[in-house]
Amino acid sequence: MKSERSRFDFADYFLVILNFILTIFQLYLILKLLIIIGDWEILNTSLDIFFISFPPVKVYKDITNYQELRNDLNRVAGVYAFENQINKKQYIGSSINMYSRVQEHVKKYTNNWGSSNAALQNAFSKYGLHNFHLIIYFILTDPTVVLSAIETEIISPLRGLSIVYIILQE
Repeated sequence: MKSERSRFDFADYFLVILNFILTIFQLYLILKLLIIIGDWEILNTSLDIFFISFPPVKVYKDITNYQELRNDLNRVAGVYAFENQINKKQYIGSSINMYSRVQEHVKKYTNNWGSSNAALQNAFSKYGLHNFHLIIYFILTDPTVVLSAIETEIISPLRGLSIVYIILQE
């Protein structure tokens, strides 16, 4: 039993490292293209393409479908994001119970109940819930993995860019 867990842990970490390497390679290609073209105005568009290199585990296009969210995410730990479909900005968070945490964000907007990020709430008000998708980036299968470290790994390449609603403090 222990060897199966270790093998899976290795696979999880391998995927995180592979995604990091692909991110660096994407950035290298963008910078090389910018040097060749000499047009630095294209940088903003290139960064949007580069934006996030962690492939989602699952995307929920209707964040008000509580039954589907409850079935999939109740008592499931992981890293999630709300993505604004208009400007592609994301709020990235982590929780030991993603369903409960997502509900807090949504209920804060709909009923002014629960706790949530102020910038995310402002975006919900401005664009409406129907313009947001819920993206699951990581599902925790090993209780020894620290979610905040994975959340930080996903957010780190985005520091200084205006494409997220929250950036972890230095």
